[in-house]
Amino acid sequence: MARVRRGRPGRRPARPAGARFPGSVRSVIRLAVLIGVIAGVVHFLPIGGRTLLDRWRSSRDAADFAARAWAELRGAPPPRPSVPPIPQAAPRKGKSGAGAAAEPAPDQPLETTTDADRKALDKLLDRHLADEPRH
Repeated sequence: MARVRRGRPGRRPARPAGARFPGSVRSVIRLAVLIGVIAGVVHFLPIGGRTLLDRWRSSRDAADFAARAWAELRGAPPPRPSVPPIPQAAPRKGKSGAGAAAEPAPDQPLETTTDADRKALDKLLDRHLADEPRH
């Protein structure tokens, strides 16, 4: 017996009822949604007061991340770091003379530029702006 084809010759058969996308497109959409959900949890969902991204940034490596995150979620104090912290560099002295403190007082600005520096910059800018533009 010969096999009978339905429909016109050269046409593809219709999709099953209710199928919007082929299987490969559906799996790509599911993967994209899954990645979006995981990224949302990592970036925005606080677990125990901190997001996973904050915990990752404060750890040294994957083992440190896992140990500290597990300790924080249990409520125990985080384990001590196995590597001693890197010592901080000594604070730089200000430009304003020998008696200046390393850090300004709370009511003083953090800026160390003096009026003489500003005047010298103004002179340079005036001289440069007065020159003809080069092509």
